[in-house]
Amino acid sequence: MVMEMSRIVAMIGDGHTNLGWHWLFPRAPLRLFWFGKELRVTEATAAYRRALGARVVKIGNATVEEAYRRDQPYISQGESEGFVLAVNAANMTYPAHLHGLGLAPDTTRALYTFEDDKGRKFSLDIKALAPGQQVEWLDAAKKKPLYRQKPDEPLWYRYLPNAQSLYFNFSGYPRRRAFSKFSQELFDFIDRHPI
Repeated sequence: MVMEMSRIVAMIGDGHTNLGWHWLFPRAPLRLFWFGKELRVTEATAAYRRALGARVVKIGNATVEEAYRRDQPYISQGESEGFVLAVNAANMTYPAHLHGLGLAPDTTRALYTFEDDKGRKFSLDIKALAPGQQVEWLDAAKKKPLYRQKPDEPLWYRYLPNAQSLYFNFSGYPRRRAFSKFSQELFDFIDRHPI
């Protein structure tokens, strides 16, 4: 029922209007990202370290392209390609959603087939995390890219002196007072540095 309600709400066509179901279901201990036409594992837990950096080629018996196609009706229509790819990458880590799409045998696990950079394919039956389970994530990148640093901070920035650029990360709204203070600090920093 939740997935079908999600599909109906997605038809509204506004990225800010969705059924926030992700917190209802446990996720697989993978983080995925679309690099062009390749869905890759950017983070995993130690139990699934073999998948780090690998390309997802199948979920259940469907190719990753077919899994992407089946997921489209559940993503807000009319949004940017980047938005759709980000939501799809997240959706593909929820066995309950995959089960609803006919891609997982039940709501607790999913079979993923990967291909490493040497062309070797392998499959892992990945079990969802237990509710509230805390895990340590391993990263596929030797150095974590800026956009994946400080995931618990809604607002932050870093100066890149060689490029005379300022990287600003916005992932959520803090309290009003904190937002005002942060904004003033950010603009003061910009005024004092060549950007």
